[in-house]
Amino acid sequence: MTKLFQYFPDKSPEEIKNIEISGSIIVSQIIEDTVAQLSGDDTVYSGNGSTIQDGGINVLKIDTNSIISGFSTNQYVKIFGVTEYDDNVLAPIPDTNNTTFAKTGSGSGFTYYYWVSQYHLRNGKIGISSQISSLNGVSHVGLDDFNLDNHITLTVARQDTDHGLLVYRQKFSGLGTDGNANINDAKLTAILGPKELDTNTSGIIWKDYGNFDQTAWSPKGTDNEFTNDQIHFPNTPSTTNLRGWDIAQIKSVTFTSIVLDRDLKTNIGIGTTSAVKFVHDNTKEFEQSISKVVNNNSRSINLPAGTYLTNTFTVPSNFSLNGSGNNTVIKQQYFATDLNDGSSTNLNFEGNLIGLGTATGKDVSFNDITFDGNNGNNIVYQSSLDNYLLYFPNIEESTFNNVRVRNAPADGVYLDNSTRVNLNNVSITDGSLSDRETYIPLYTQSSNVLRINNSLFENYSGPVDVSASTIISLVGNVIRNCGTGLKTFGVDKIRSSDNIILGPADEFIPTNDIYDSDFDSVNLNVERGVDFFGPVIQYIEDGEPKDISSTKVAFTSLGISTIINENQNDESLSDTTEVDFEVITPNGGSFGRENGYFQLKLTTAKTNQLALNTSYGYQIRAKEFIDIVPGFTTSFSIKEGEFNTIGAGATQYTITLKDINDFSGISTGDVVKLVDHSSSPSLEATELTVGEKVVDSSLVKKLVLTGFTTTSVSSGQETGYIVLRKIFTIAKGRVGVS
Repeated sequence: MTKLFQYFPDKSPEEIKNIEISGSIIVSQIIEDTVAQLSGDDTVYSGNGSTIQDGGINVLKIDTNSIISGFSTNQYVKIFGVTEYDDNVLAPIPDTNNTTFAKTGSGSGFTYYYWVSQYHLRNGKIGISSQISSLNGVSHVGLDDFNLDNHITLTVARQDTDHGLLVYRQKFSGLGTDGNANINDAKLTAILGPKELDTNTSGIIWKDYGNFDQTAWSPKGTDNEFTNDQIHFPNTPSTTNLRGWDIAQIKSVTFTSIVLDRDLKTNIGIGTTSAVKFVHDNTKEFEQSISKVVNNNSRSINLPAGTYLTNTFTVPSNFSLNGSGNNTVIKQQYFATDLNDGSSTNLNFEGNLIGLGTATGKDVSFNDITFDGNNGNNIVYQSSLDNYLLYFPNIEESTFNNVRVRNAPADGVYLDNSTRVNLNNVSITDGSLSDRETYIPLYTQSSNVLRINNSLFENYSGPVDVSASTIISLVGNVIRNCGTGLKTFGVDKIRSSDNIILGPADEFIPTNDIYDSDFDSVNLNVERGVDFFGPVIQYIEDGEPKDISSTKVAFTSLGISTIINENQNDESLSDTTEVDFEVITPNGGSFGRENGYFQLKLTTAKTNQLALNTSYGYQIRAKEFIDIVPGFTTSFSIKEGEFNTIGAGATQYTITLKDINDFSGISTGDVVKLVDHSSSPSLEATELTVGEKVVDSSLVKKLVLTGFTTTSVSSGQETGYIVLRKIFTIAKGRVGVS
């Protein structure tokens, strides 16, 4: 009953008690009041800022030259060209002693000059630009002819990891001579953030590929340079320090001005202008609105048409976010790297626009809404998990219906380890400003029961990836210019029909991406915090169970490793093993290793060592020594053997084959052992490598064996035979961790 006072303040308690009103009407009023706090206006406004006294405190007032509407008291705005009043720290000048550039490849016709400046990643403050060494610039081919073999490499530095770098390029037609460098002709070419800089502060390599890696859907200009669509950073190098950005709450509004709740400095004092830009910011409003409807047991928000700017927000389980069609857009804020939301809530430094508020979620739905990554006004992060515009791992019983995801700075939608998720009429398009890096439109690995129907995926450098999942239905989708198209290897059960898969030139890709991988066999799901017991597997060779008992084979690889170069053709496992399996199957018995059976185990201590949201794979490899090589009927007998020296320092042992016809059965590089062969010292326990095959005559053929250093006493006589090492994969696959 007390909640009704908020919506009927003019009623007395007695009158409220007598109101007969349905619960649905009450909920409708709550939702309407909640949505009213959000602003669907994404206009970039301009004005001049000045400090005034309001209520006895200094605050910033922004005056515009025209009538503005859509602003109200208590809303939040993001302002560009300001700094907190008591913040007197300026962005540092670049370390030009550690900056150089050089060209790769050959060619001339144009001269290029470069400037760099630093900016603060979280508050946007901009430092003075400095020209990179060599007043003569570098002579090279035109930007349209830049490629992997013809480009310019910059080596740059920054003060610390709190700062990013701005790179400016001047293109001059003609030969470089002193005086041709003109800072006013340089254009902003790159905004370097965590992806490009990693954690390095010096020796940072950035390559200018000209127009080579510019995507067709990029908002950048004809020389792959930023245009006026980029809101904050100067398009030509700045010769003065510049203020950054901040979020503040509106204290009061007039027809032509807004007054903020605190004082912010403009560029007056370090520059000559008080001009600022400002936009609505819904970061705090989304947080408050979702909290409000959840507390009132509504569990949904209906957004009217409009474009809602926000840094980020999360949704809880049992929640629906509904739009009104293509014209309801949630857009990532211009440079969404703010430290906080304008109040006391700190924001993570990541590129996920929307995600779950908990580690797992259930019954979440998005309907009739567009998510826009504003990729020309945002940076890319080092970790791929920080780059997905929609980030929903471990989600269950959820639906994406009539949802559009566009203009992501990097990756699109992440649904790893999801269960019973439906994507219907989803459009994920135009990701990233560069096609040199691999970015994924949709990632659903390790999912169980996933339906993707009547959807569109277009313009990404990476494929739609549903690998290593259990039950997948993909029907009636269009996948166009998305890497290798549709990546499905390692899926247990899949139906993929009536899909149109096209390459970058609209050529048909006739099949899913099912190229042979080291990780597409038996996939495992490991739960942290408990013992893991894998499935009982039987290894078959040539149609028969193979004896893999411990007396026959030895394991050479028995652990879980991180997958490197994921989604690329050179995908592989890291050399570093995270944890090693135990093989708990006994040698004997009907279901023992003698009959090809084995089972893997991890203890609780080991499962806890595996990280969540990491791409893992495993490969169980074994070796054995075979005495009869396929294609031959007997073993390879030894006629005689000889050390390369008698005494200290023997490193080679040359054997003469008893049967010259065995010569073709062994190749250089093969690893062998000598069985029952007499030599002093004995080499029987040593794995020897065939370093050379020698033909003395048509009747004398020899093998030079290496891989040891010993003090020899005597060579061997006509005894023993050769066994050949065979390494084979027993099982392999991907490893999901939950």
